[in-house]
Amino acid sequence: MNNPIRTAEDPAVYFDPLGETFREDPFELYRRLLEEAPVHRGAMGAWFVTRYADVATLLRDGRLGKEFTQSSFFDELEAVTLQPRFLERAPEDPDKPFLLCDPPFHTRQRALLTQAFSPAVARGMQAEIERIVTQLLDEAERKPDFDVVADLGDPLPLMLLASLFGVPAEEYDEYAKLATTPAGALDVLQDQSPEAVAQRREELEALQRYFLKLIERRRAEPGDDLVTRLLNAAVEGDKLTDGEVVCACIVLIVAAYGATKCFAANAFLMFARYPDQYDRLREHPELAESAVDEVSRFEPPVHAVGREATARIELDGHVIEPGDTVMPLIAAANRDPEKFENPDVFDIGRANHKAQMGFGVGVHYCPGTVLSKPAGAALFRELAKRYRRIRLADAPLEYKPGFGLRGPERLHVVFES
Repeated sequence: MNNPIRTAEDPAVYFDPLGETFREDPFELYRRLLEEAPVHRGAMGAWFVTRYADVATLLRDGRLGKEFTQSSFFDELEAVTLQPRFLERAPEDPDKPFLLCDPPFHTRQRALLTQAFSPAVARGMQAEIERIVTQLLDEAERKPDFDVVADLGDPLPLMLLASLFGVPAEEYDEYAKLATTPAGALDVLQDQSPEAVAQRREELEALQRYFLKLIERRRAEPGDDLVTRLLNAAVEGDKLTDGEVVCACIVLIVAAYGATKCFAANAFLMFARYPDQYDRLREHPELAESAVDEVSRFEPPVHAVGREATARIELDGHVIEPGDTVMPLIAAANRDPEKFENPDVFDIGRANHKAQMGFGVGVHYCPGTVLSKPAGAALFRELAKRYRRIRLADAPLEYKPGFGLRGPERLHVVFES
């Protein structure tokens, strides 16, 4: 890929997240950045920040926004990669998703979503989570060639969200086909043809129409589902518009689908590579929750988050100007030795496992976490109960292209009972 801007102070550690070297092993580059250039201006003029303390501070800094009204970074990115804008929403769109909003607009939408999709709601889904995990692993055992990505990572979030949204069983196939479209909104893909971009836009519009139909049905026939709760949510009499309800549902798909797909594959890969930690999980299934955190720290699905400076920021001797794009590298921060002892060791019993930033920090903390963490823990407990060992099949390991979400394209495994 040709970078529109190349302004690195030290070309030896120049950071291009779309380069082949990065895809092969990003953690070696993260180590060098942490040591040599923890605040670094790299591809397309963006600032990449790696130290845990700096990342945690920036993600809570009100001078970093997500509306990108001043930044040219995403215009340049779109021109280079043909990547459509996030959910096709422009900054001035009144129904834009709260992931692209700053307070107070973000505060209002997030409060209404949190009221409808609380940890208590997720706890009420525990039996359904376990049922879906059991069903998928039962099906996996009948397959001569089990691909974690296609056979587990792909259907798991789709089925969980379908249950959450109240998608009728007879409409599941239609919903599942459409729901895969927005997952790429968290990623940066290369070499998309204009035809592929146009098709993706058509599919996203079809998904929006599907949720509008579901909203009308739930308005006439309320149910015990998220769409009904979003329609009923109110803060001081304020309610979400239909467009905002649609955006909230699609944002949850964006937050859960691609990340869960990568998380599942990364988890299986870690348990196959570190059998001592899998043995530990089998002996101590109560470590399932901390194991979810450790996978999210050691091999997180999301490596970076994007922000735009809305005011001048001085950091480590550098000056970030208003309009500059800042990319806190949470995957690098999760390997910072100043925060985590032996950061390159996979340890499911890590004492400070909750400090990992795989789900984000601050007001933009991932909204899907209340569902994805219990689902990951349920999966780990079921794996530990069923299988003595998880081995990688004799197949090449290739990582998916792009930057934003990292995980294997395919991951074939063999179970030993």
